[in-house]
Amino acid sequence: MENTINYNHVDYTPYQLRLPLDLSLVIDKLDPMWSFLEIVNSINLRRFIRSHKGNQGYDPIMMMRVILFAYMNHVYSLRSIEEKCKTDIRFMYLCQDERPSFMAFQRFISNQIKGNASDIFTEIMLVICKKMKVNTRILYIDGTSMEANANKFSFVWKKTAVKTKDKTLARIAETIGQLTKLTGIFYTESYEDTQAIGGYIVSIWQWCSKNKVQFAFGKGHRKTALQKAYEELKKLNEKLKECQERIETCGDDRNSYSKTDHDATFMHMKYDYYNNTGVFKPGYNVQLAESDEFIMHVMVSNARSDTKTFIPFMDGYEKRYQEYPGIVVADAGYGSYDNYMYCLEKDIEGYLKYQNYRYEKTAKFKKDIYRKENLLREENGKLICPQGREFVYKRDSEIQRLTIHALHKFGNARHVIDAHSKRNVQKLRHEQYASIRSSMN
Repeated sequence: MENTINYNHVDYTPYQLRLPLDLSLVIDKLDPMWSFLEIVNSINLRRFIRSHKGNQGYDPIMMMRVILFAYMNHVYSLRSIEEKCKTDIRFMYLCQDERPSFMAFQRFISNQIKGNASDIFTEIMLVICKKMKVNTRILYIDGTSMEANANKFSFVWKKTAVKTKDKTLARIAETIGQLTKLTGIFYTESYEDTQAIGGYIVSIWQWCSKNKVQFAFGKGHRKTALQKAYEELKKLNEKLKECQERIETCGDDRNSYSKTDHDATFMHMKYDYYNNTGVFKPGYNVQLAESDEFIMHVMVSNARSDTKTFIPFMDGYEKRYQEYPGIVVADAGYGSYDNYMYCLEKDIEGYLKYQNYRYEKTAKFKKDIYRKENLLREENGKLICPQGREFVYKRDSEIQRLTIHALHKFGNARHVIDAHSKRNVQKLRHEQYASIRSSMN
């Protein structure tokens, strides 16, 4: 019996046209995209889009929604966004049957979006706070250090630049003195003015050309003292420029930066993947504030500690929402006199522990009766020791150590107790103080 072929089923495929065609019916109702649309549709996105003349291209509102939703899902590459618009049904629904290319997204971001991401974030948070009834009166603040994308061996230290600058200035003064003796040309400007030094170098070169002074170059030719001093001054002037640029880049608030990322500061990280060797790595101090589990404010700083970030962070919060929170909660890293006074000035109830708070609760601290914190304090602010005598704490600027002066009212005598080390203070007991008192009588 011959084999027969059923030609009616040759073109059969299991992929047939199916309903529904509306993608909204396919997407899960609990998908975050619906919450995203609910928030974004409550914002006037056109205030962040520039008017465009000529061919309008794709709908700008649609483009803005797709970009924001991509960023929400940690998709930042334009080519990846283009791929999502072709394969992800959520992006396909947002595009409304359009397929923008990565170049279309690039042109839209470069030419049509105005403002910055911070303004859009503020608008989104205002809508969330209104819909979710977020209690913005209480604000919780914390920070963490994040490593920058820079080489760990590209460090520049401000102290090293300052020391090099001082040595360079001394060598410049010495070299200019030699050139003055050899040429008779005096330098009257500041040694830190690199432009003035450059003009002085030009005047030396003109003097050499006028007097037909020949400079020797190449192997086997001996340089004169004038040529050596001239070339040395040129090198020192360039070195001085480099030191001044490094000091200016560091600024007044930090002592280091990275050559490949000038905004990054070298600091210790919580996670040390260099076998706990304590290697400084370039990084940033990221500050976050949240209310009712919603992130309300973000700031990226190059400060190494959290203490100096509190005031600019709160100023940024006020600029964003035009008001200060009623209560601020933070850890001991934010406790400082300036931050406490700032909270009082802005009428903020601050729950900021100071750095020594936990240690003061220990029994060891409470038993140390001669610590400054455990001494009695009179209404005028003077400290009284356990024996009823007046103590005055002051720091000796010459020897840089803390001394306790026990001022006795028995004549003009004064007894000084060296408290440079904590051990000396702990060894001081009532019996020793009684012997001191008897010697003063």
